[in-house]
Amino acid sequence: MLKNEEASSRKTKVKQRNETIPAKKPYRCDMCPAKFISEKNLATHVKTHMGTMPFHCDKCPAQFTRKCSLKMHLKSHGGEKLFSCHLCPAQFTSKCYLTKHTRVHTGVMPASYVLCQAAFTDTGNLTTHVKEIHTDLQMPFSCDECPAKFSRKYSLSAHRKSHTGK
Repeated sequence: MLKNEEASSRKTKVKQRNETIPAKKPYRCDMCPAKFISEKNLATHVKTHMGTMPFHCDKCPAQFTRKCSLKMHLKSHGGEKLFSCHLCPAQFTSKCYLTKHTRVHTGVMPASYVLCQAAFTDTGNLTTHVKEIHTDLQMPFSCDECPAKFSRKYSLSAHRKSHTGK
């Protein structure tokens, strides 16, 4: 199969997979406004609030909750920069990084924190803000087995299940 046919086939599979994913994101983070389509994705996200970042870049201080995120980040240290900003000379190794960068020009701030209405160009900046400014605020329910804290008692109860496996 030719490269273009392979790419087209992959796009079709991705499109088909996306059509089966529900538009709603019922799993809400108790520590920030983030919402997710699955409990697994929420659990991965919660690690960022708990400081659990097992994947470290050996070229800079960046840390990640997922191995795939680290792999994408590593490209920024030497990968071919195929994505160019049409508003400035900046170039990027992934479309995702270009999209985030473009928000600097457009002023789009899709990530905001409900407690103070601070807005950010990406969720990474939001997470940093929450860790540095709002740690322990509005989080009266603490887990006895790890550093996790929650704004609602039922969320702590649900979290405790991650320790017991039930």
